[in-house]
Amino acid sequence: MAEETKKLNLYYLSDNNFDCVPVLVPIELTFNTYPFIIDAPKDMNKPKYDWTHSRWIDQTNADNQNKIADLQDAINEKDKQVTELQTGISEFKEQTQAMTSAISNLTTLVTQALQSTKGAE
Repeated sequence: MAEETKKLNLYYLSDNNFDCVPVLVPIELTFNTYPFIIDAPKDMNKPKYDWTHSRWIDQTNADNQNKIADLQDAINEKDKQVTELQTGISEFKEQTQAMTSAISNLTTLVTQALQSTKGAE
């Protein structure tokens, strides 16, 4: 029985250990299957496949600038959340002070009422 010659297909391996390594595989893929990518990266100096977003990314300075911009957006969002929390804390303090004042006034009124009741006896 003659052994069949399997056709080798060129794919690109990209995972936590390898950014982009061309590999020959004796199986045919019709879609990306971790860690193999069907399509070659185009016009990139240091490609790595982003499995979360299903796309090649270039890990050069330009890509780092995009990451920095994304991080700045995240920081701005956190700053907004901190401001909202600080506003909530300030409002809570004001409400607490108002309640403390109201309790103090109520205590004064109750004390005066008890004293006037004792004086009337």
